[in-house]
Amino acid sequence: KYQGASGATACSSACERGSFCAEGAGAPLPCSGGTYSGATDLSSAAQCQTTAPGFYSPTGSTQQTPCSPGTVAPSASMSSCLKCMAGKYQAGEGKQACVACERGSYCAEGAAAALPCKA
Repeated sequence: KYQGASGATACSSACERGSFCAEGAGAPLPCSGGTYSGATDLSSAAQCQTTAPGFYSPTGSTQQTPCSPGTVAPSASMSSCLKCMAGKYQAGEGKQACVACERGSYCAEGAAAALPCKA
């Protein structure tokens, strides 16, 4: 809990989801990028949950979000997903690695599918 008003005798406001409320806080502090929380009773940043590989969480997130096709999160604690490099693609959602384009196809940066080369 926190108290945003001066002169108060007790902390009365529940902490916000995606945030933590340190002891004596005048306002909630957001969970950092790569972490998230749906709870309203956190008292330190260490209580925010770490985002899993294949997912990302910007600052102040209430949940982790899977990376979109064409992007990946190779490790935990990612605040954003990385685009697949040219020559690689990722068709799935929530993945950790890009896949090399097959022979006879090409892939632009951030590709969600390999495209066939024209003869």
